[in-house]
Order: sequence, then C-alpha cells, then structure tokens
Amino acid sequence: MRDSLKKFPYLGFECEVVNNGMGFRCGYVTVPVGHPAIDLYHEGDYEIENTIDCHGGVTYTQLNDDGTLTIGFDCAHYNDAPDPRLKGYNPQFASHIRGVVRSTEYCVQQCMKMAEQLKLMEVKS
Repeated sequence: MRDSLKKFPYLGFECEVVNNGMGFRCGYVTVPVGHPAIDLYHEGDYEIENTIDCHGGVTYTQLNDDGTLTIGFDCAHYNDAPDPRLKGYNPQFASHIRGVVRSTEYCVQQCMKMAEQLKLMEVKS
C-alpha cells in the first residue's frame, strides 16, 4: 500500500513522493516515451540503476503499459529510519537507532536531482 505524499512536475517529468506503507518515504520519477533512459532500461545489466545518482541508489524501475518508465529510490536503507507520523509505522522497523527520518522535502529534492540527471541525458543524446 502506497500513500502519495506529494506529486509534482519538474523539467518535463512527473515526480512523486510516497509512503511505502511501513513509514519510509520513496521517490519516483516517470520518464516519457522516447527518452534515452528507456533504452538503458532495455539494455539491462542494471544500466539505468548505475547511471542515476540518488539517495541509496535506484531501487525501482518499471516499464509502464503506456511506454513510460518509472525510476525510484527508497529511504529504507541503513541509517534511515521510519517516520512514526506515517501510516504503517511499526517500531520493529526502527532498528536503526541512529537512523535519520528522511522528510518529504528531502525526497522531493532527490526526485529533482534525478530529473536533472535525466534531463541531461536528453541533451547528450
């Protein structure tokens, strides 16, 4: 179950920050049809995951039915902590005593960072 926390357009990409249902935020950027990132996705070997720099690295890629590609990251890595204010928070996931709760604004910034890198891919192709 994913709850949308913020949706916004940026540089021609659709971006979204969600609660993953366990109190951790995730961020996603959807790439339009014809974007060079889709070719990297089709090439496999984690090419797109190794190209985009974001919090914890790319942990999600999904080719959508409409031909767009969604690329995402999560904030459920070592040194991340779940947000007790989000639905689905479970203290057992808060095992990282010194973990940091990554805010919605932090995830927005990470989505923007991804979109900026994706925009540069358009310019280079």
